[in-house]
Amino acid sequence: MKYLWVSVPGWLCSSQEEKVKLTGKEVVELAVNSYSIAVSFDATSAGLWYDLAVSYNGLSEHSSTAQDRHSARETAVSALNKSISIDEESWSAWNLMGVLRMSSGTKLLLDK
Repeated sequence: MKYLWVSVPGWLCSSQEEKVKLTGKEVVELAVNSYSIAVSFDATSAGLWYDLAVSYNGLSEHSSTAQDRHSARETAVSALNKSISIDEESWSAWNLMGVLRMSSGTKLLLDK
């Protein structure tokens, strides 16, 4: 899998290049940035908050330190809380919340 990459327009990554090849963590970071911008335009969209949470969960999986993983998971839970407050019947948001809370190192999230 080390040869997997995605080609995106350079402007998405603030690059002068016409096309940029992104791999693993770079793709997830682009998703986090993109969904963060999207929720700033429409903070009432449960789906955008959910997608932001999924992106932060992916970032946690690509993080190299326990502190970075924990921070990304905390941010994912915050985004999920917002998503669930908008759409309480979203099974996918509740499912991801359970996954995050059962992940190792997220014990303090149970208090929130």
